[in-house]
Amino acid sequence: DSQAEGRRTCRVAWLDHHDLTQLDPAELQGEVDYVFTDSRTYAPFRGRNGPVHFLENISEFHVPGDLDQIMEQKSELMSVLMPPQDRWDELAMQIYEQAMALLPDHVYIDDGTLEMHTEAFARYRFCLIPEDDVTRHGISLPFVRSLGFHTIAIFNGFVEVGSMVFNSVADFDPEPFNLVETMQAVNRHNKQLGALWHYQRIIQDQVAY
Repeated sequence: DSQAEGRRTCRVAWLDHHDLTQLDPAELQGEVDYVFTDSRTYAPFRGRNGPVHFLENISEFHVPGDLDQIMEQKSELMSVLMPPQDRWDELAMQIYEQAMALLPDHVYIDDGTLEMHTEAFARYRFCLIPEDDVTRHGISLPFVRSLGFHTIAIFNGFVEVGSMVFNSVADFDPEPFNLVETMQAVNRHNKQLGALWHYQRIIQDQVAY
């Protein structure tokens, strides 16, 4: 009918970072009106770049039911959560080799599941999370999950998912990477763990809402 003919359809596409790097923007003209992406390269966090809007590809912020109990279970100092092996770069190889020499029972390879993240975070006060080409351009799911488990991420990627988040994150020197020196820094951070956990509890509310 005439009323239906007057309606305008809004055409929307979801494209991740890899999709956008493989696509000529001219191909989208006339095909879609808006693009949603989790790539901070093409749109600023929580912002837009013309028709390209940022939308993180994380469906929920998981927080274990009893955070006090989770904190009581943190009997181990540090774990290492490696990205999937097909996404390792030279730095990831160095981290893995040194971690297997010093912390062989506390090295995990990420498969993206909550079960794996529970293994890597629940018992640990700190977790070293190397970036890969996927998390480098977006929001790291392992980093966000570490906040929920009250595990201090040793992480050099994008952390500004809320105000003051950087105060509850530890970084590391990648050039050259030295796990012994990183662990020495972690032991110093461990002496200030109460303050770091206090920040995290505030940040959990920010991220959740």
